[in-house]
Amino acid sequence: MRTLPVHHEVTLSHRAYRFAAADNGACIVSGGSGAVTIFAAPGRAGGEVQVDDTLRGVAAARAGDAFAVLSQADLRIFDVNAARLASWPGVFDAAWFAADGSVWTIRSVDAQRCLLEVRVRDSGDVLATAIVSDPYAGSNCSFHPTRPGWPPSLWLAAGQDGQAIYWTRWAGDVISVERLEGIDFATPPCVHPDGGEMLLIEDLYDLAVRSRDSGELLRYLTWPYEDDEFIGSDAYYVSAEHALVSTNGGRLFLVELAGPSIVDEVCVAGHEPKPVRELYPRLDEDGLAADFSYMVPCADYRFVSAHSVLPSGDRESSRVLWWDGRDLFR
Repeated sequence: MRTLPVHHEVTLSHRAYRFAAADNGACIVSGGSGAVTIFAAPGRAGGEVQVDDTLRGVAAARAGDAFAVLSQADLRIFDVNAARLASWPGVFDAAWFAADGSVWTIRSVDAQRCLLEVRVRDSGDVLATAIVSDPYAGSNCSFHPTRPGWPPSLWLAAGQDGQAIYWTRWAGDVISVERLEGIDFATPPCVHPDGGEMLLIEDLYDLAVRSRDSGELLRYLTWPYEDDEFIGSDAYYVSAEHALVSTNGGRLFLVELAGPSIVDEVCVAGHEPKPVRELYPRLDEDGLAADFSYMVPCADYRFVSAHSVLPSGDRESSRVLWWDGRDLFR
């Protein structure tokens, strides 16, 4: 097993339910109770926000200078100290801070259609719009990074009904949205740093390497473990040739992508896998588990991850850790 050193660790007063991170490790974390914490830098809290309405999502500018909180009432933009910069009324599903300073938003028009908009950050004025057809009706919508400076991908997810991936492009007052055909059950794409390939977890069992442009399947790994070690929902590059992949049991594995093949198990220092009964005393199960919940990439193969406080009867994510994937190869 390879161990990643922790660069910073913070215990929250609320769970880490929704999460977004900037390139420099600044991040925003929201809990189910409406509590929101903004970190101005790795391990350093900036400000806190309490949202009375139901939280729908959060977003972080890649520069780490602005953060969005989406609720049932509005979309609010804050700086690192939680000072409000802007507020737009309406129910938005997701937001994305573009490199040019604009903010992309998406919201439902009806069960079959979503409205994608590009807005001026300070005023909220709309610069461009596009209608996106929802193939599953009532999907959850989210934006995901591609490459620095590129527009985001759009992911529409409807659980067992399927998931759809779209590439986006904005020129003038026109936003083009193109669905990646032939992929109906997959996680959001993680695009390789050179832009040519992407990683996806497909059909609950496979780690797929595909062409970013055509979607052609280049290589795949059928996950060899079962039960709680089924492949999870996290697959990110930790080098140009390797990925870090999570399991349902909170464990991490290093995968060499040329094969692909599993190289070794990975843990974050102080959060090593332990017997299930030790972490979850109420469960009478064999095997190992860990307190890892999920991770969010920053720049240069660095990550922020959320971890449960265990042993506990609940899987509450209330620890935030910063670490560097490059430490696996040093």
